[in-house]
Amino acid sequence: MTILKLSVGLMPFALLLAYSATASAIVAGKEVSDLEQSRRGLVAVGGGCSGVLISEDWVLTAGHCVPSTRPNPTVTVRSVWNGGVPVDSDAIYQFADARTALNPGPEVALIHLSSRFPGVSTGYRLQLYQGSLDSLRGKTIAKYGRGLSSYAEQNPASGGTVRPEGLGVYRAADFKVNQAAGAKITYLPNDTGQAIQPGDSGGPGFLWDNGMVFLVGITSTAAWDCFDKSGMTAASVDANCRNSIFRQNQSHDVAIPAVKAAMEAVLKTKWHPAVTSEPISVFRPEVDMTPWRFADTNAARWAQAARVAAKLCYSRGFVAGHFDGHQDLAKGTYGIQCSGRGAVWRDATAAEIAATQWGFSDIDQVNWAQANRAAERLCASANQGFAGGHFNGHMADGKFGLFCYRDGAQWFDASAAEIAASGLALSAPKLDDVSWAQAARAAVGFCRGKGFSGGFMNGHEATGQYGIVCQK
Repeated sequence: MTILKLSVGLMPFALLLAYSATASAIVAGKEVSDLEQSRRGLVAVGGGCSGVLISEDWVLTAGHCVPSTRPNPTVTVRSVWNGGVPVDSDAIYQFADARTALNPGPEVALIHLSSRFPGVSTGYRLQLYQGSLDSLRGKTIAKYGRGLSSYAEQNPASGGTVRPEGLGVYRAADFKVNQAAGAKITYLPNDTGQAIQPGDSGGPGFLWDNGMVFLVGITSTAAWDCFDKSGMTAASVDANCRNSIFRQNQSHDVAIPAVKAAMEAVLKTKWHPAVTSEPISVFRPEVDMTPWRFADTNAARWAQAARVAAKLCYSRGFVAGHFDGHQDLAKGTYGIQCSGRGAVWRDATAAEIAATQWGFSDIDQVNWAQANRAAERLCASANQGFAGGHFNGHMADGKFGLFCYRDGAQWFDASAAEIAASGLALSAPKLDDVSWAQAARAAVGFCRGKGFSGGFMNGHEATGQYGIVCQK
């Protein structure tokens, strides 16, 4: 079955579906036919989430719908309209993971498929909403999802409760945007009592505009409190699940206008999370999406840049990463080095750091070279074969995030002449007087001359030689 282009002659969703008078979930939207699912590109993600094809090999869903395992998380995508043929992912970009404060951001995820999704036209592209977030206020959005289609109810015969039903079947309903601010589109239940429920996570919202269809959002959360109340008394079910307080709870989408630029930036990059280590060129809008954004690596604080790199690599399914100092400000691109196999994150205490002779208490105040010397000692003391490591800029509750590297990593003692031969001579003989970005560029130049894909300086120096960890 071929997915139809979304730009031709489609009627508004409200005219396509006759609503049931019974309050149920999208929750009760009307069931969506296989043909309608194929036209909208609706798919199932993993075990229970919704999702939408934005191209022949990319799927958009909620951030919590993809695995949090690292390295190389994978998920399976399938649909009912192509015979149920599953396709596995080969790369995932998780903008944020609601389960960890260390990966903040809009709660959506991009899934790259290992092959073109069966039944999709070659060159298929879903149209993303081009307007502003503010322009969505008051608009009617057609929401799709595979969530529960009924509430828990009291069984009048037994006095017990009836479990909610319908999980895994696509349904749809129209909702009016209640609020649009930050990165969110917020909905209330509609006039017929329909509402977005668990399992609808990752489900798309579409806006019809002059016969054109645009993706405006992805369901992130459904704030309802009456799904499976089988362990409650009938009185409790009646008081809670049928109470208007709960029926007025809101759900929200991550708004496409808030993430569109970053999504397009990510889609222009390529990465392979199954490899040991890989250099990747990233674009400015992706950096800007992080809480620690900066414009120029030469002006950014090293710990600030470390946090950004850690997030950009983690979002791609790697364990660790760092900026390599290279950039093209005219094109808005920056080089990062991401690592998976053989890299680990560990939390170091202030006492452990102090024991290295290069102790510090504030990651944002310590010199990068001093921090790297401490990191090298901490990774070496683990006795797990690590060639070296560096701090990732995170600090909380007296602990400091540390990346250690083993597989494909090798320590070299490089002379100033060897470093200069790469065309990236150090600006000062002492590393403490060299900026982190310049040191990063020098390390990459040296390592690539040795046949590695990247690397970093570990802060150590002696008799005109500098410690460098190179990464394959």
